[in-house]
Amino acid sequence: ELVPVEAFQRLQCVPGLRRGKSTAKETQPKRPVNEAVVNATLPFLSPQVAAMVRLQLLTGCRPGEIVVLRPCEISMDDDVWIYAPERHKNDFRGEERRIFLGPLAQGLLEPWLDRAPDSYCFSPEEAEADRHAERKRRRKSKRTPSQRKRRRKANRKRAPLARYTTDSYRRAIHRACDKAGLKEKKWSPHQLRHSRGTMVRERFGLEAAQVVLGHRHANVTQIYAERNFGLARQVAIESG
Repeated sequence: ELVPVEAFQRLQCVPGLRRGKSTAKETQPKRPVNEAVVNATLPFLSPQVAAMVRLQLLTGCRPGEIVVLRPCEISMDDDVWIYAPERHKNDFRGEERRIFLGPLAQGLLEPWLDRAPDSYCFSPEEAEADRHAERKRRRKSKRTPSQRKRRRKANRKRAPLARYTTDSYRRAIHRACDKAGLKEKKWSPHQLRHSRGTMVRERFGLEAAQVVLGHRHANVTQIYAERNFGLARQVAIESG
């Protein structure tokens, strides 16, 4: 009620900008990332982030869904596990989100489930602790007295969080790309979703890709959704 309703009606009549027909900045569409590029990046990622990347490739879930993954949100009662995130992109619309985990995804995720049910599977705190432990294990010389006296700051400005954010997840991948010599081929977590969607569409069809990726459809009915869930389950069994 801050502006007259006529202003909104007029804005509805304004056409969108056409590509190449204005001075607005043009952005390139997101493309699938080549699997060879992903494989070249993996050795330079922490085990936590590498597992997140592999899991995204197998499920097509959103980056925001992989960073908040918790054991308590995974149903393991069937041969295909179901991850139903408490918070997701279309949660405010009252829509249900199911991510189906087949045998490959289950084997990948299982080592990260040994924790409190409501804690996050992938933790930067845990990654940093593992990194320090590995550095200590590989150390050949003895620590000097001054090094032994050092204490970690109690109030660090950049202390690791309990879980990754979509930004920290993306930055970790970009740093790994730099270390792998892939500065010109940097990729983002969202491209993994495109890669999975492309593969599923080519092998199982457009409908399967739509439900696996959790895309919203204006005319979806309950029966249609059930049929889609069954198709997503089949995809998980055969390739996830």
